[in-house]
Amino acid sequence: GMSYANLAGLPSVFGLYGAFLPCLVYAFVGSSRQLAVGPVAVTSLLLDTQLKAMVPDANSISNPNSLTPDQIPIQDLYNHKAIQVCLIVSGMYTAVGLLRLGFVTNFLSRSVIGGFTSGAAITIGLSQLKYILGVSVPRTDALHETAKNYVDIMYNFKWQEYLMGYFGCVLLVACRQLGKNVRQMSLLKAMGPMLVCVMGMVAVYVGDLQTKCIKIVSSIPKGLPKPTVSWWTPMDNIGGLFSTAIVIMLVDLLESTSIART
Repeated sequence: GMSYANLAGLPSVFGLYGAFLPCLVYAFVGSSRQLAVGPVAVTSLLLDTQLKAMVPDANSISNPNSLTPDQIPIQDLYNHKAIQVCLIVSGMYTAVGLLRLGFVTNFLSRSVIGGFTSGAAITIGLSQLKYILGVSVPRTDALHETAKNYVDIMYNFKWQEYLMGYFGCVLLVACRQLGKNVRQMSLLKAMGPMLVCVMGMVAVYVGDLQTKCIKIVSSIPKGLPKPTVSWWTPMDNIGGLFSTAIVIMLVDLLESTSIART
């Protein structure tokens, strides 16, 4: 959840609560046991791209968890617009459910779903590669430009962050394979991500790695976040908010459909 918040240009606390609260709500009102509910990488990237077009000054913020006094009002405006987009998307999804419009997914061909799945995998992979390599890469809309940026900035490669990310990926794959092939270790398949997170936190804490070579999330506010109902209005640039919400809803619907069909 926190990594998705980072992709969306939001403080990590947004992802922390955005990861598990939708699951709790969907457990009471949802109808599918297989559907994964919560933030995803593609829509997080879309939200970041669209909102930074509306709030250009937000492009100068590299870490929403650690802001300078001049960046605080910019990030607040960005956060407000993110909440407003989420409100509009939720209203659209509610309308789709009430009007029984789920049948529109029947018009999606396998080629469209296959292309979306492949494209999403490449986009997500390239967007996350910079964290494993320990480099800072400017975000672009074109795939070839992103690849070129990686090549140009590879001299800043940090082997410490790469090793930590590499062993984390190896451990994830190992847990999945063991859970799949060894009956006594079936829980490892589901527990793998949590195990990697715990081991990473222990390594950073014991080795004091944040002061040496590894970037960390930084501080997260204690306690529950304040209610954001007052952020719903007024909606400035309502046309941009609605267009962003429509794109995010359609892409999210397509992603859910592609997961269900594969």
